Amino acid sequence: MKDPKGTDKYYYNVYIHNNGPDLFPNDWAQGQDTDNDGYPFLTIPVKLTSPDYHGHVHEGFHIFQYNANSPGLTYKGDSQWFIEATANWYVNITYPNDLDGFICGQAVTAISQVPMWYSFENKKPGDKNSWLRDDHQYGMNIYLYYLTEVCKVSRYAIAHSFYDNVTLLPQEYLYSILGGSDMRKYFADGPFIMQWDSTTSHQHRLRDLKRNLNSTGIRMMIIVLSQHIVIKGLTEHGSEYRKLKHRAAGLIMYMRLITPFRVII
Repeated sequence: MKDPKGTDKYYYNVYIHNNGPDLFPNDWAQGQDTDNDGYPFLTIPVKLTSPDYHGHVHEGFHIFQYNANSPGLTYKGDSQWFIEATANWYVNITYPNDLDGFICGQAVTAISQVPMWYSFENKKPGDKNSWLRDDHQYGMNIYLYYLTEVCKVSRYAIAHSFYDNVTLLPQEYLYSILGGSDMRKYFADGPFIMQWDSTTSHQHRLRDLKRNLNSTGIRMMIIVLSQHIVIKGLTEHGSEYRKLKHRAAGLIMYMRLITPFRVII
């Protein structure tokens, strides 16, 4: 992928801020933006600079989307989802053992009736704001991950689409490289069919997680039914409970991508 504008002459500005008393706006979060001269820059809250948190990898991928020459792959309307999904996909293929990178996939499986191009700026009139509906475009990383890591679709075809003068919308582009039959099959198969292979090593990871949950005194029931994941905490223990709950969700989503399953704990 190509370097963004100006990096042949200047450093790329990265601002680490406190979300409080510092030189930067208090409403800054983590993300990309463009300054008044048209040069992109990155903002990162200091609390998100932990080496175990890979949000900067997601944002780093956005850096290399700035010089894209594909008019069909823009950050609006029916193509907005692809910009965020590819950035999350890049985190997944770079750190496949980071289970947190798969958590947003729940926003796809929980509302599987919405189109793949559904995003926070591309909802139906009257749709309410919610995590599921506002994170759908991030969760579509599970489809791209399934394509490249399980179905062995070329990673290059995904990443380099931004520099191939693509005039098609992302979903049309995928249709063109996969073919209609395979695209429908992969979308239906991938993370959406639950049948558990008891011989897989991933079952042991789930058992280990269950033991870890029990050892903390937290009772959690994870039920996988049809196309939905329901995680129900029967007792809650503050931030530790939430941390383990999110890790469980990430593990479930990762295993669904690697091997389809159905399991009740």
